[in-house]
Amino acid sequence: VPFPPPRSAREPQPLRVSCDPHLPFELEGDDIFPEKVPMDDGSEALQWRLFEDDNVAVRAAPLQHTVPCVGYVVREADRPGKLRVDTVLPLLEAQRAGLREIGVRDPRALLKRIKELQPGDVYDLPDGSVIRCEDALDPPQKGRKVVMLGDTCDAGPLAHLAHNADVVVHEATNTYMREYDGNDERDFGRQTYAHGHSTPAVAGKFATFVGARSLVLTHFSQRHHPASKRGVGRIEDAARTTVRPDCRVVAAHDLSRVFVSRRKDGPAIQFVPAPDELDANTVAAAQDALEDAGRTDLLNAQGRPRPNGRPPATGNGRPRGGGRGRDPR
Repeated sequence: VPFPPPRSAREPQPLRVSCDPHLPFELEGDDIFPEKVPMDDGSEALQWRLFEDDNVAVRAAPLQHTVPCVGYVVREADRPGKLRVDTVLPLLEAQRAGLREIGVRDPRALLKRIKELQPGDVYDLPDGSVIRCEDALDPPQKGRKVVMLGDTCDAGPLAHLAHNADVVVHEATNTYMREYDGNDERDFGRQTYAHGHSTPAVAGKFATFVGARSLVLTHFSQRHHPASKRGVGRIEDAARTTVRPDCRVVAAHDLSRVFVSRRKDGPAIQFVPAPDELDANTVAAAQDALEDAGRTDLLNAQGRPRPNGRPPATGNGRPRGGGRGRDPR
C-alpha cells in the first residue's frame, strides 16, 4: 500500500503482504499492485484496479494519513439510451412493403437492431431514407459514482478518480467549537491535520474540487454525539462553508442510509437517518421521495454499526487524532 506521509516528497513504495486463508470459508486472495496514471500536468497518480465487469468498476487510491490508508471509488457503467418506439415504429411501418421485399415480414423485428445503434450510426431504409441513432435513442444515461474515503487529512491523491462524483463519503473527525477550542480556529485545523484527520471544511473543499453533487460526512470525534441535533447541525454547517450551493451535505451515523439517484438533474441523494428499527416503510418512503421527482432505480448503501460515543469534552478542546467516533463506512 503506498503511503504518502505528510511533508514528504519521496515516492511511496508498495508493500506486499501475503497470507494463507485461516478460516474454512475464506478464499485465497490475490496481491494487487498499484499502477501509475499519467495526469494532464505531466505528473503521475497511483491507483489499484480492484474489480471490473460490464456493470461496475472499483478502483482504490492512496490517502494521506499517519498510517497507510486508501479510499475507494465505485463507478457504475453508463447505460444506453432508451429506444424511442413512438418515433421509430411509424417510420418502419411506412416501409412495410419495402421491408417485406428484403425478407422482413414484421417491422417490429427491427427495433432490437435499431436499439443497438451507436452514436453516429444510421439504419438504411428501403426507400433510401435513414434512421439516425440520435433520433431513435434517448441520450445515454451516465452511471453513478460513489467515493468512499478512509481516514485522511488530504484526499488529493485520489482526486483523479473522484471527479464528478454523485456522492463523496469523507471523514470529518474534528469540528471547531469556539466554546471548547478557543479562538484560534487555524491552529485547530493544523492540529487536526497533524493527527492525519480532516475538519468538515476540509471535506467540503475536496467535494468542491472534484465537483461532487453531495457530501456525506462520517468518522466524528467522540465528543460529537449523534443524538445531538445541534452538534450534528454544526458539523454540516461547517462543511457548507466550503461546498457549492447545489451540493447537499449530511452528517451520517450508524445505520444511516443513502439512496443515490441515477438522474443527473435534481437531488443526488435521499438521506435516511438511522431509526431505532429500520423497516420496509422507511426504505419505501426514501425511494418515493426521489421517484416523485422522477428519480428512480436507486443504489442503496448501508453502513456498519459502531459503539456510541461520549458527550463533548470540556478540557482544552484540542483535536483527538485517535478518536474513532461513529463510522458508517
